[in-house]
Amino acid sequence: MENPLLELKEYEDLVQAIRREKGPVQASGTLDSQKVHLMAELGKEYAWKLVVTYDEARAKEIYDDYQNFTRRVWLYPAKDLLFYAADIHGNMLTRQRIQVLKALLEEPGGVIVTTFDGLMDHLLPLSRISSFMEELSVGDQVDLNQLTTSFAALGYERTPQVEGMGQISVRGGIVDIFPLTEEFPVRIELWDDEVDSIRSFDATSQRSMESLSEIVLYPAAELEPSEHHCEGVSLLDYIRSFRSLVFLDEVNRLLERGETVEKEYRQNYENRVEKGQIVPGHGEEIFPCEKVMVWLSRMRGAALGTLDTTDKRMDFQNRHWINTRSIQPYHNHFELLVKDLKRWKKERYQVILLCASRTRGKRLSEELLAQELNAFYSEDGQRVVQPGEIMVVHGNVCRGYEYPTIRLAVVSETDIFGREKKRRQKKRVYEGRRIGSFTDLSIGDYVVHENHGLGI
Repeated sequence: MENPLLELKEYEDLVQAIRREKGPVQASGTLDSQKVHLMAELGKEYAWKLVVTYDEARAKEIYDDYQNFTRRVWLYPAKDLLFYAADIHGNMLTRQRIQVLKALLEEPGGVIVTTFDGLMDHLLPLSRISSFMEELSVGDQVDLNQLTTSFAALGYERTPQVEGMGQISVRGGIVDIFPLTEEFPVRIELWDDEVDSIRSFDATSQRSMESLSEIVLYPAAELEPSEHHCEGVSLLDYIRSFRSLVFLDEVNRLLERGETVEKEYRQNYENRVEKGQIVPGHGEEIFPCEKVMVWLSRMRGAALGTLDTTDKRMDFQNRHWINTRSIQPYHNHFELLVKDLKRWKKERYQVILLCASRTRGKRLSEELLAQELNAFYSEDGQRVVQPGEIMVVHGNVCRGYEYPTIRLAVVSETDIFGREKKRRQKKRVYEGRRIGSFTDLSIGDYVVHENHGLGI
């Protein structure tokens, strides 16, 4: 199925400009979840996509929306450059960052979402990270003492029993280890000095789950360049080593974020020096905001924003306008939704209505059909919504959007019912989830696959 944006001349011009220009081009008129749809379509030609936004909440929104288009999307939270909340989240944020490293080393491509300050930290070069990984296969000859020493050097904590991420336990010829990159811990059983078996197991019940032929064990702590006698690099250096595209979300706000973080970092650093907590010239270092901006200005990509960028430091020679509109929130007022849908039907719009609940989606399609609307629920990946039709599908985005020029509207469950309050979950030993557990799907192709959602 063809990308519906191909009907837009403005989109075609934008695609050609991105291919031609060495730096980012500007696309104004773009809104919220519609930006993610545009990113997904523009990024199809490129193995890796980096999305840079202005705060953690917006990064999470983009991450959630992008999962409707591809299973290969990762969230890269910025390090605690201000020394504030290093221990609040435990190793969950470290886990997310190491997941990104694993993806860059193992996956053929994907999407990484981060904030501007995620580009300011000094990282170990990607080429050096592989030397700090342990690769084990059934049948390998190993020295148990050397193996446990290697795991300790990788940041694993020795405990009597593995219960959480980043822990290791050794009992005789059995080594239990919980890598940050895995959903479950792994049990390595040795027969003398040979790896006899590798199995994942449940940390709570300690019962074995799945037999594995091999396992790659990544560090359980982040590797500081200064500790390994090498010059630090930015996350941007990782990305530009591939065929990649960078998306900048609201450039004015990005630059404000970078300047604020740098200013607060310098003040905090000086305070720590005065208190004797660190030695001048040692400790954390960051890349200045201005330097990151220069790097971004030399990378292929698109700056997406509601309005034109006014900051002269990011002067775009190539500017484009995409005509989009936001969807008004209906706040559970069904009659307002029906009114808009009837107007779109009259104007021969193609309407995609997203519901996170299949049951609710099917019920909603029946209610719309009763209102004399051409509505139907579909999980048929080959079904194409026709002009004047409303296709209800499984999925959700933060906010709906409309392309008036090509008469396409995407309405989210959030637009109709509002945001549901999150229920407080009971505390569990492990609350991580597998990243990349969705199949590829498509708004552009109007594709929906069973048990997954809407995607590209």
